Amino acid sequence: AMGAEHVPHAAPRHSRTIIERRTRRAIEASRHKLLAAGCHEALSYSFMSLDELDRLQIGPDDPRHSAAIPVANPLTAEQSHMRTTLVPALLRALDTNVAQRNKDVGLFELARRFTPDGEVMMLGMLVTGARSLHFSGDVRWDMHELKGLLESLLGRHAVDSRWTASSSEPFLHPGVQATWTVGERELGVVGQLHPAIVSEHELDGPVYVAEVDFDLVLELEAHDPAFAPFPKYPAVARDFALLYDRSAPYVAIEDAIRALASGSARFAALLEDVRLFDVYEGEQVPDGERAWSWEKPIWV
Repeated sequence: AMGAEHVPHAAPRHSRTIIERRTRRAIEASRHKLLAAGCHEALSYSFMSLDELDRLQIGPDDPRHSAAIPVANPLTAEQSHMRTTLVPALLRALDTNVAQRNKDVGLFELARRFTPDGEVMMLGMLVTGARSLHFSGDVRWDMHELKGLLESLLGRHAVDSRWTASSSEPFLHPGVQATWTVGERELGVVGQLHPAIVSEHELDGPVYVAEVDFDLVLELEAHDPAFAPFPKYPAVARDFALLYDRSAPYVAIEDAIRALASGSARFAALLEDVRLFDVYEGEQVPDGERAWSWEKPIWV
């Protein structure tokens, strides 16, 4: 209206739910990688029940159980709490596939879990059966395939990540699980679903599950790479072999080698990488031991 007082246009206030363009692109890139690997995306409700945690052997003292946030007015008994893990929803999707006689399943879900301290974007994965069909035979899912697929999401940061044998996750097989770390920060866990849980789902083969802190993955990817000059001279490879107890995990031996390098400033500056290229058991090797052969490129 004429003569009305002019009110300056206020700056827009965006909700915290708005995702930055760079973050959105990183999420889409990860989604495309998982789809290209033969997985399907699952979309589920953000709710769960405490009974589902009990079936996963997650005890009442576990924060995922004890700190679960109840829903004030749940639609069903199965949606009584906000989810603290994505695994129950993935298992429900697996049951649906099994009921439809589809036992070759590769699922992932990018969604949030809820705690009293806030929300965390997680990546949950569940795979079983054949990854793909080929005229020479089925390519089966296994733990190594799943680990490699997860590492591809980290891009250049994958070289800094480590896998450590673990037995802390109750719903995973105590002898077939690993914790994924970058530096001192834990990215997630991957392993074979506990046989007692698998038997409830009428499956013939093993099921592999992973749950990753995707907010941390995005945080690592947000750092711009820094250029490092090329070495003046080409690398030199040195081979060496060790006799070690066959029950020792691979990561324990590699950690010991890297610890030896870190104890010497000169050696640590020269050592670029350590790679296992052969494992031998048989003649000339004592019972209960293995011969491990290593290659170490050294910049000189």
